[in-house]
Amino acid sequence: MRKIHKDKMPNSIVEYLSENKMDLYRDLDENGRRLIRNKLIIEQKSLCAYCCCRITINSSRNSHLKSQRDYPNKSLEWGNLVASCDYSRHCDKFQRVRSIPLTPLMESCEEDLVFTIAGRVEGKTDEAKETIKILNLNEKSLVSMRKKAILEFFDANQIQPIDEYYLLDDEILEICIALSTEEDQDGNLIPFAPIFSRIMSDLLASRKTL
Repeated sequence: MRKIHKDKMPNSIVEYLSENKMDLYRDLDENGRRLIRNKLIIEQKSLCAYCCCRITINSSRNSHLKSQRDYPNKSLEWGNLVASCDYSRHCDKFQRVRSIPLTPLMESCEEDLVFTIAGRVEGKTDEAKETIKILNLNEKSLVSMRKKAILEFFDANQIQPIDEYYLLDDEILEICIALSTEEDQDGNLIPFAPIFSRIMSDLLASRKTL
């Protein structure tokens, strides 16, 4: 996950909801849902709110941090909406109607999830572990996607061999962290960028405690 900094609901969506007299998410037509999704994708720099894979308007879906079933009156609150990838075996489609205890709006979402170069994720807290389970963030194909992206990022930055990345000096690690947080000309991050950054940041932090 990457901490998402939410702004106010965009005026275009506020006007759309007002003009069409819509109070609940279930009332929205496809145009309204697509309008919301497009704004969320921009806000999230084209990354899934949960797994951080690349998403587009046609490969994503609107997701509720607090489920529509349990919190219907929050279903159109901007702070309860994020964009998720559309994969069936993890993230929003796997989450279904459950609410997650650790969300991408929390500062701790980046600190409480630990990633490995093998592509797996572990939770430091009970909330993190439960969130991983609800979203199925260690689903086999997702782990493979993460591992492949990590290998490609390290290879592109000439970090070889991959299993000795922990031997890199602090300056190289800091450069790689900076590269992983760079946005392209459209304001997008590379897929899984927060995971690269987290792996290297955790390594730096561990050295400071020694």
